[in-house]
Amino acid sequence: MMSEPSLLFQPLDLPCGAVLQNRLAKAAMSDSLGDGEGNPTRAQVRLYERWAQGGVGLSIIGEVQGNPEHAAKPGNLVLNDGSDTAALRELTRRGAAKKTHLWAQLGHAGAMTDKAIGQRKGPTALALPDLTCAALSAAESAAVPDAMRAPHSAPAIWASAGSRSMPRMAFC
Repeated sequence: MMSEPSLLFQPLDLPCGAVLQNRLAKAAMSDSLGDGEGNPTRAQVRLYERWAQGGVGLSIIGEVQGNPEHAAKPGNLVLNDGSDTAALRELTRRGAAKKTHLWAQLGHAGAMTDKAIGQRKGPTALALPDLTCAALSAAESAAVPDAMRAPHSAPAIWASAGSRSMPRMAFC
């Protein structure tokens, strides 16, 4: 008598249309393995490749910024016109091996922006004992979703990484 496969290893249909090969996911975390200019390094590419080779259905890269002046750490990835598209394509190709979905957690560090990178600015000004930041202007606040919606060259990077019509690194 064969036992039924665990639910953990069955495909998962998501409301956005993506279908994960299983229910194993590597949660978003700030790995800080970028090159300090917002681009992936060989170590970061290898890390996501190893998770994909291990069989996760979904791997999420944490703290991917749309604005290089609001990164939480120098090692965060940044998607903008200055991005190294070849390195991002390689990260996507290798991180999406074995049918793994590779997604980006888009972020804006706001009050947590690294002081060496840019000015700490959030939706409202903060003046706490260990955390202070200025308030974003109305125009700056309005620009944040636009930067997250379609980070400059990101759709072309993700779409060219895979052979299927749906990019493997997706905004789902």
